[in-house]
Amino acid sequence: MCGWVGQLGHNKESIFGANVFTAESDEVLKAISFYATGKDTEYELFVVPAFTDMESLNQRIPVASGKLSNAGYYTIDFNQEITINAGEKYAVIVHIITPDAIHPLAIEYVADKATASVVTTDGEGYISFAGNQFVNVKEKQDCNICIKAFTNNR
Repeated sequence: MCGWVGQLGHNKESIFGANVFTAESDEVLKAISFYATGKDTEYELFVVPAFTDMESLNQRIPVASGKLSNAGYYTIDFNQEITINAGEKYAVIVHIITPDAIHPLAIEYVADKATASVVTTDGEGYISFAGNQFVNVKEKQDCNICIKAFTNNR
């Protein structure tokens, strides 16, 4: 993982990004980190505790929302804890609205020699314009989304 290398969007200020993980043990999800790519970014955070396929991304639970004054990397605590069982796949979703942006979602990909060793095949990430139809970002853009989940095992 190398962090924010580029940006992705639908030529709009708003986008949904989701990353899927597998719990290594019984864990409690507590926070998500992501990049705000511009000033006054609004966000909504969601969790899908039992991810099975892209359709399950529509079964999301809201866990936090707010506004960030400046661009940067943020870790946002949830307003509730979500329990995940060992071996269970789960998704974390960020809905970002960044004023005047056309590509508001931070991504990582192999861009040059400095990022040549980055593995972009390790994740399962999705994007959506409106939050109801998602596409696999690796297949469409050959990149990873910069969203990370934190549990009680941080």
